Amino acid sequence: MRLWTWRMVVPLVPVALLFAGTAHAKINTERGNIVSTDWNRMQMEIESPNGRSKTWNVARDCEVKFTDKKNEFPNPKIADLKAPMYIHFMFPEGTDVIQSIDVVEVGFEPSAGGAGVPQKAVVTNVDVNVGQVEVMIDPGGRSTFEVDPKSELGGVQKGDSVTLLIQRRDGREVVTSITRAAAAETGMQRGVVTNFDMSKGHIEVMLSPGGRKTFEVDPKGLLAGVRQGESVTLLIERRDGREVVTRITR
Repeated sequence: MRLWTWRMVVPLVPVALLFAGTAHAKINTERGNIVSTDWNRMQMEIESPNGRSKTWNVARDCEVKFTDKKNEFPNPKIADLKAPMYIHFMFPEGTDVIQSIDVVEVGFEPSAGGAGVPQKAVVTNVDVNVGQVEVMIDPGGRSTFEVDPKSELGGVQKGDSVTLLIQRRDGREVVTSITRAAAAETGMQRGVVTNFDMSKGHIEVMLSPGGRKTFEVDPKGLLAGVRQGESVTLLIERRDGREVVTRITR
């Protein structure tokens, strides 16, 4: 009888020690929207409900689960996490290392291919207070979008060449991310075609303002259908000190 008791007690010792070691580590819980991820550094920027952003470290063995749309994430993993998911996460008190994440709201339709569709455009107007951006899209023309979060409009100016990440929410299109192009792009110019050379890939226009000017066109195929005397909008990019037309809208 004593031998049986000894065998039952011994395996319990390491378990007791394990709980004793973790009982003193308080686990905190926070929540917020994912702003960006960097899995090379195992880091994630999260915006809290009060609008403040912080970069958190993520444990490589971090537990990930989906309360929302869990059927579309049958094998949840760190790589599935992306903006603008709303998450609850847990970390030991006194650290900034996330150990567990629960995706409470995905924020987009995974079956549609991600957290939005990228679209290149040129900014024609910005309203930071309302949270809207008006852009010229080719093809598609001029469109106005709601921007959420509004912080994406920080530093965006009229004439900027940008890439928008557009997500459909409740039947409306919402911009969830704005990436400005490299400073090389100089934006849109309006003018009237005064001459062009398809073989050389050149176009001469009367800019307003700016006067008469000749540009290289790349690719040359953009000149197909262009006529002398018509009004056009040019997207101009600076390359190695020269201005190159990369888009022509008639």
